[in-house]
Amino acid sequence: MTQGDLFCWVVTVCACIGLTGFTGWAITCLASDVKKRIEEMISGKKDRW
Repeated sequence: MTQGDLFCWVVTVCACIGLTGFTGWAITCLASDVKKRIEEMISGKKDRW
């Protein structure tokens, strides 16, 4: 294994970890936003009817 191969491997691993972390964060953010909107819709409908 050359130094270039090692560098390539490290970059790939870091990119994978970063991407996974970002995706998880984005999904969590999106899910809480959607949940909030659904709750607002439900409570809004209850107020109206």
